[in-house]
Amino acid sequence: MNDDPQGMASGDLNGDGFLDLVVTATNPDRMEVYQTTCEVSNTDILQ
Repeated sequence: MNDDPQGMASGDLNGDGFLDLVVTATNPDRMEVYQTTCEVSNTDILQ
């Protein structure tokens, strides 16, 4: 992603049951999609 992200959204975009992340930039023709490849629990994040 470039140095100026403008927005983001999450959702299960590919139907695999995991949340994915979409980040938009100042360029209106560009967005990046980050797909989750494994399950992450709250306890994993807190440690």
